[in-house]
Amino acid sequence: ADTAIITRAGDGRSLLINAGTLTLKNIILDGAKDSFKAQGDGGLASNVGTLNLNNTVLRNSAATGKGGAIYSTGTVNLPAGVAVTGNKAPNGSAIYVADGAMNMTGGRITGNTGASDGAVATDNPEARINLSDSPVIFDNTDGDGNAANLYSDSDNVINVVAPGLAQHRAAPGVGILGIGARLPVEVQ
Repeated sequence: ADTAIITRAGDGRSLLINAGTLTLKNIILDGAKDSFKAQGDGGLASNVGTLNLNNTVLRNSAATGKGGAIYSTGTVNLPAGVAVTGNKAPNGSAIYVADGAMNMTGGRITGNTGASDGAVATDNPEARINLSDSPVIFDNTDGDGNAANLYSDSDNVINVVAPGLAQHRAAPGVGILGIGARLPVEVQ
């Protein structure tokens, strides 16, 4: 299948999903972070509805707020064939789950850089991060070069039904996934 490449040509985000469902298939969204960035949350997309990514790459985006690639209060679905890489934001360098859910059943979130939080982050106890099958969240770092893959500073649960996540590296004392101190992780 042919892949379309959409490159940001100015400051601001590329997509705003206010309601409903948007499915991206065979798309590369390039944030051109060396030239442009989103002011505020959601470097490439701000999602209130449902965002389905199929064989999609979200890359090279920067946001001054939360979510280098995606800021979501709705639902984000990431199956196999999705890559979120090379993004940058102070909090949630790849995806910030402000509310709703992120369901990752495959794909890769790698090479993202944040100031302090993980590549996938939340601070809302109602938000859900569900990882199953064979997702890869790996080699994401904070401003000091420490592993920063998953982060929460609230009392929510990251549901993990993915035995492959056990091989991921984290900085000493941070936890197997680079998780905030108070976060319970349920591995099934």
